[in-house]
Amino acid sequence: MTIYIGKARVLGTGDRPHIQVLGGACDRALADWAIPYRYEPVPGDTVLVYGQNGRYWITGVVQGRGTSQSVSYT
Repeated sequence: MTIYIGKARVLGTGDRPHIQVLGGACDRALADWAIPYRYEPVPGDTVLVYGQNGRYWITGVVQGRGTSQSVSYT
């Protein structure tokens, strides 16, 4: 099984953003968050993802216009 690590473009927003992978099979999928802060993406943002078998996790923001805020774990 191959694991994809690379960039994706945000196509739509929500709790699970809709993304298009920019390499490999160019999959379109809903992605889960795997970052330690809250980020509200906007369509067109470029994010870093890893994924396998059609499931993807966002691990960072490469280029974005959205907003972010730290998360308190108290």
